[in-house]
Amino acid sequence: MKANQVVVLLGSLVVLGVGAYLFQVSRQRAAVDAQMAQLVSDVEAAAAARPLDTTELSRLWKKVEAADATDPRVALCFGKIELARGRWERAANALEPRIGIGSDDLPALRAGAEAYMMWAARGGKDAGDRAVLARRALQLAESAFQLGGTAEDAFACWQCGVRLPDEAVRKRYLDVLQERFADSLQARTASTLAKTELDQPLRPLQDLVREWNPPPVELSLGLAVLELQNQEIE
Repeated sequence: MKANQVVVLLGSLVVLGVGAYLFQVSRQRAAVDAQMAQLVSDVEAAAAARPLDTTELSRLWKKVEAADATDPRVALCFGKIELARGRWERAANALEPRIGIGSDDLPALRAGAEAYMMWAARGGKDAGDRAVLARRALQLAESAFQLGGTAEDAFACWQCGVRLPDEAVRKRYLDVLQERFADSLQARTASTLAKTELDQPLRPLQDLVREWNPPPVELSLGLAVLELQNQEIE
């Protein structure tokens, strides 16, 4: 065999070897990605389950801990599990690396808005601290709305406006819900709660509560106020 033929043969073997190696690496990466996608799906299902299965959440937590920490979905999984457990501050801290300025991680932004909103409602050292947390929730909710643009995203912004309270924000997103998502559960809820009359019928709010699972705090409080008012009238 001539020298140049040997070189060509060796070159071909190298190319084949590199190709086989890259193919194997690609297959392994695809398998890991599929496993991570399934883990995210499992976490979301467990977090949404009612009643909550804390044993399943603990099992999934261990699986997330064993995953590649550089995968951005790991932070999302930790955040969602902490949200499901009602640990709002831990959820926010877990998600923070994924929700910085300019983040385009829509699932993390949505989870972060929820975490900060709940943290503001049920935590915080004082009124000033809670206002800061609520503003952070609004910032994340508005970023999520810009990316996602759904009724759920607009409703989260409306909730932030109600809870701050910030009348301009509340009115802006009430208008968005009514104009762009008029038939949605979120728009109907915000529109019904926008009525301030204490003598309005209970039935519309009761029907909305049955549609939600679970109902938002604003709806539960609105219904409670009307029920109390009706009892006083009777």
